[in-house]
Amino acid sequence: MVRSVAVEEEQASATSNQSVTMSARILGELANSAQPLGVTELARRLDESKARVFRHLATMKQVGFVSQEQAGEEYRLGWNIYRLGVAASEQFGLLRVAQRHMTALRDQTQETTALAIPASGDALVVGSVQSERQIALSVKQGVVIGANSSALGRVILAFSPPAVQKRVLARPLKAFSPFSLTDPAELQARLQRVLTNWWEVAVNENAYGIATLAAPVFDDKNQILAAVAVISSAMHIQEKPDPALIEAVQACAAAISAEFDSTAWAQRQQR
Repeated sequence: MVRSVAVEEEQASATSNQSVTMSARILGELANSAQPLGVTELARRLDESKARVFRHLATMKQVGFVSQEQAGEEYRLGWNIYRLGVAASEQFGLLRVAQRHMTALRDQTQETTALAIPASGDALVVGSVQSERQIALSVKQGVVIGANSSALGRVILAFSPPAVQKRVLARPLKAFSPFSLTDPAELQARLQRVLTNWWEVAVNENAYGIATLAAPVFDDKNQILAAVAVISSAMHIQEKPDPALIEAVQACAAAISAEFDSTAWAQRQQR
């Protein structure tokens, strides 16, 4: 009798482990995809049956780990994954460490500052410090900004692995304004410019009258960790930004990077 209970517990544990592993694999595929995925495509990528993938998706949808597109049967990462991601970011110290430097940048420039992390080729805003001007821009936490229409997104994409860049350049580039970059060749050229300058500017691209100046933040392996930016009106940030403003944003990015033992900015200054 005791042995039977032990066997049943062992079998239940094995089943539970398999379920967790399957869920993790599904989340991994959704995270690595630039577009939502359907059950058929997920099953193909995972080499699993559609029925098994669908069962896991149904459970994951109930707890907010995945969400379903309103039109069609495709899935993407859900709200609970974002919540967990923000919590993990805070626990690992990125937002907590960056907040101090972003506040200093805000005080120096009198502009709203924002921090974004990579999100499948785009930029996910995880924090901001609002300007103290009487009329100031605010940035909503949790917003995903397309790489083709934002300085934060292009900075992150420029320093991302080639495979990520290839996916983004291959997908349709949505226009948020007449100034958004929708030509893959033009976007690729801008990414090369970011790699040369280590800053990027976007004026009127995501919304008319709004401009952003961003610079890269690196981790201890000198890989892209985030991007930090000042956000203001197109009157204050133009296509050829004030060199002093560029220097301030880059100094902030370098300071945050140094907190994570990155040597990227120090090595660049030595060139």
